[in-house]
Amino acid sequence: MVHTLSNKMDNYQTELTVAEAYEDDVGRGVGRIDPDSLLELKLSPGDICLVEGNFASPVKVWRSDRGDWESGKVFLDEFTRVNTQADVDTEVELRTVETSVAQKITLQWYRGFSVDFGSNATRMIKKQWVKRPVSIGDVLPVMVDKEGHEWIPLVIGDIEPEGVSVIRDNTDIRINTE
Repeated sequence: MVHTLSNKMDNYQTELTVAEAYEDDVGRGVGRIDPDSLLELKLSPGDICLVEGNFASPVKVWRSDRGDWESGKVFLDEFTRVNTQADVDTEVELRTVETSVAQKITLQWYRGFSVDFGSNATRMIKKQWVKRPVSIGDVLPVMVDKEGHEWIPLVIGDIEPEGVSVIRDNTDIRINTE
């Protein structure tokens, strides 16, 4: 059974220029945009949209700081820029997307990177990623120090159901160690 979170029947879109994320947003899967872009997309802060560069990746949208309004920018962290293959100062398209609750997610190591997280790995990952939008192929960070300076990248290898999903407390998360 697919649990739908948002049913965006209409597909709204806009183009914005990529800018460096606000420091507090790094690793959180957030895209900051101005209120006019939120209205154009018919989204509210906290809703999910798809950012499309050379590839597409979902983000949770939040309002940018007042000084960045009318800048035509979307503020994305390095992980979202990797996922979308979009550099700072390049244009990306933002569009509404239908999402569902992730029932099961299988993670893989990023480019041969491997770490022994210990027995509570999936609990630690879920705690950091709950309510985060994800799609297959996304590279996501797992914070391994309390200050948030050390990250281990993992890749979403599979999601059930397919498409853009949101991680919840009951999402079954597995790490494929092969």
